[in-house]
Amino acid sequence: MIYYSKFNSTDSTWSTETPFLYNNDEYSVGHPTLSYDGSKLYFTSDMPGGLGGTDIYVCEKQSNGRWSKPQNLGEGINTEGNEMFPFINSKEGILFFASNGHHGLGGLDVYMSYDRNGKFEKVLHMGAPINTSKDGFAFFTDKDMKYGYLSSNREGGKGDDDLYGFDILKPFKVTYYVRGRALSLENKSTPIPGSKVQLKDSNNNVIAESVVGDDGKYEFEVELEKDYQLFGEKTKYFPRSTSFNTNDMKGEVIERDVYLEKDPDISLYCLIMEKGTSNPIENVHIILLDNFTNNEFLNLKTPVTGDFKKALTGKKIGERLSYQVKLEAPGYLGKTLTFNYEITKPGQINMHEFLDIKLDKLEVGTDIGKLIDINPIYFDLNKSNIRPDAATELDKIVKVMKENPTIEIELQSHTDCRASKAYNQALSDRRAKSSAKYVQEHIDRASRIYGKGYGESQLVNKCECEGSKKVPCTEEEHQQNRRTEFKIVKM
Repeated sequence: MIYYSKFNSTDSTWSTETPFLYNNDEYSVGHPTLSYDGSKLYFTSDMPGGLGGTDIYVCEKQSNGRWSKPQNLGEGINTEGNEMFPFINSKEGILFFASNGHHGLGGLDVYMSYDRNGKFEKVLHMGAPINTSKDGFAFFTDKDMKYGYLSSNREGGKGDDDLYGFDILKPFKVTYYVRGRALSLENKSTPIPGSKVQLKDSNNNVIAESVVGDDGKYEFEVELEKDYQLFGEKTKYFPRSTSFNTNDMKGEVIERDVYLEKDPDISLYCLIMEKGTSNPIENVHIILLDNFTNNEFLNLKTPVTGDFKKALTGKKIGERLSYQVKLEAPGYLGKTLTFNYEITKPGQINMHEFLDIKLDKLEVGTDIGKLIDINPIYFDLNKSNIRPDAATELDKIVKVMKENPTIEIELQSHTDCRASKAYNQALSDRRAKSSAKYVQEHIDRASRIYGKGYGESQLVNKCECEGSKKVPCTEEEHQQNRRTEFKIVKM
């Protein structure tokens, strides 16, 4: 049974002993120890309702000075065997006790457990030299945890159970670890040697890192009740991270593997050639903008081979690509295209097989309209205002002039031979200037394009109508002469 007595410092006497409230003739209570602040009393008992032979219980001091009903410390501490000799010291609230029910070296061994939010969950074996193949129990330290005592019947003693003293050379500290392997995502049992694994805190700061060996294993020390992130990377693999916390660790080690996915080696290739000759073009300035992120993916000029290759690092099978492709080259008609593609297999994607990426060679006198397939620009009878269908075609010229900011164009309007030369000349000039004005309003530096009418002075066939030269022609033949041309006058 447990008794207590109060010390009177005035006359250095002890009061008459008082029995503990929960003493009982039907079972034993003993081995009392108080918490650092005196608010909790731990003791050993074989009272009914326990988990084994003897268990460790706790009572809390109430406001009236009495102790609360004993509470069993539960399965985290107690077993089917005997737990006894509890001892608590230090502000850290470490519970030391002896047990023959936990896995140890001998009969009774000494164990320790930290108070985590009022609960003891993890039991740690004290190891040698505290424990041996013989009994060890009644562990005790001074208040500063500099030295201590225990009882043991180990070899070399004077009798059965002897008292032993020891110095504490460094603070008692439980070391917690996260441990795992860097493994293949495709084959989860295959390690990836040479992978770099980093341990990061909740602010993404690197705490520790390790390059794994052939077994893929890594191990880092962690602290309780914190958030962490494991980050794995290796050349030709996608970097990958996994988060965890140590709030509910049941042991000293938490197992976490990092799975790395192999990069399928996807690349983008493009060969830029001259239209008509298929010769590669050197010095093409090519810019690719990612339409999903609006970020510049590529910006370079082609070598003499006229091509480029760019690794699509981080891209996976099943992902979609979408790029705005802008091409410019001295002496060639630049263009802007959109490339959309779904990745279906590893390897090289030949962009030029999916886009008309060949460039037209330019020189003064070239008709831009023929290069970009301008449809005929129609006007209402005897009028020169821009119809909606004509605006659609002129917008194509606007686009080309924006993509090629150095070229200057003479917009030429031609008629067939019907009606008088003077009438046709005046009408074509009005139409040419009206068309040019539309383009001027949609580009920078309006002076880059001007309109000029040529009437029937530059027929492209035999369809003449004047005097003795009058030649009968079909409507289709006259239509060939009614045309608008966009001649380059300066590059």
